[in-house]
Amino acid sequence: MKDNVLPSVLRALNDNQIAIAAAVEELAKWVEDRGSVRIGRHVRDCLDHLDRNQKSIDEGITKAIPDRLIIRPIDFNCLLFRCPH
Repeated sequence: MKDNVLPSVLRALNDNQIAIAAAVEELAKWVEDRGSVRIGRHVRDCLDHLDRNQKSIDEGITKAIPDRLIIRPIDFNCLLFRCPH
């Protein structure tokens, strides 16, 4: 049982980070649409930093999770629009 805890926690943390980034990106677009281009650009710069680290995070999680555990891909549209799974 303990062997399965770390992969589950890593997956949940990664999912949360991706969901938060998607929500913040939507907010940045909303802010830019209302004329605050400078703030929107700053938010997007921060999101770019998250994107640059995502590959390393994905690789680390892949190494930490045993091959027998299957990871489902994330549907970003469902994150934004609350699709049923």
